[in-house]
Amino acid sequence: MEQAKTWGGARTGAGRKANPFKTIAVRWDIKPESKEWLKAQAKEQGVSIAVILDELIKTFEQVANREV
Repeated sequence: MEQAKTWGGARTGAGRKANPFKTIAVRWDIKPESKEWLKAQAKEQGVSIAVILDELIKTFEQVANREV
């Protein structure tokens, strides 16, 4: 008589959790002083560099749209 296996396989709640934000990984080459500024701003504001970049892009879009 074969015993049912109790190990392996999928487990409820296991694995990497889905990212609630729709993000993608990017790679850009920037000047070292730009990177340091981004890091300093992120630390000062208590957020990630990604948040700083998103805010910079949003601000740039607002300014660009006003000029049109």
